Amino acid sequence: SHDGAAEVTIALYAVSPEGDTTLLWDLSDPEVYEFGLGGVAAHPDGYYLVCTGDTVSALEPDGSALTPLMTSDPEADFYSFDVAVDGVTGEIGVFGIFGEFALISRDGAVEVLRPLDPENIEYSVWSGIKRADGWYAGGNSASGWQVMRFNLTQNDWAQKISFDEEWTPHFLETDDVNGGFFVSSTDATYPIVWRLSEDDGSAAPFVRSPYEDFDYQLWDLYTRY
Repeated sequence: SHDGAAEVTIALYAVSPEGDTTLLWDLSDPEVYEFGLGGVAAHPDGYYLVCTGDTVSALEPDGSALTPLMTSDPEADFYSFDVAVDGVTGEIGVFGIFGEFALISRDGAVEVLRPLDPENIEYSVWSGIKRADGWYAGGNSASGWQVMRFNLTQNDWAQKISFDEEWTPHFLETDDVNGGFFVSSTDATYPIVWRLSEDDGSAAPFVRSPYEDFDYQLWDLYTRY
């Protein structure tokens, strides 16, 4: 939640099946959470992961404690923006907004594989996911919008799909049934979920909002199989 009109402006909530919300953690204090709230994820060990630019933290499911797992300097070495989890191993992938990438093991060891190089920024990464064959990110580079896979041998991103559409992609999710990916966006004023083909990189609307709404945007996605 990010509501500038409310007393709690940035926060993480739990939502019940009935639609009731419970405040888990307030991140409104700009002196403590200077970089706001980025991606969140659920860990198979029963806690939530929260990215706040300079910290990746573990949040207890009842909101009783927020414990740092990884800290960094967003302006010098790592701007943590999104997070994903390997549901089998419990390993955590941390995606930096400028193409940084790190792994946090289940026992808490942090390994930064691609730190930020402030003098040579190549990417703008908006979303990261874990698939069976590796860690993927969606974002932008000098060659345009693309889906990238992290090469653990070269510690760098490798392009998998490049696409050129008249829309700005937001968040990425995998399509494990048909192959490829889903991407959320707002095309002109219509919120759309696109399906990206892994075969040829083509994009086709998967879900399109039936109405025009300037106040409604699609951001994060989650798929379950």
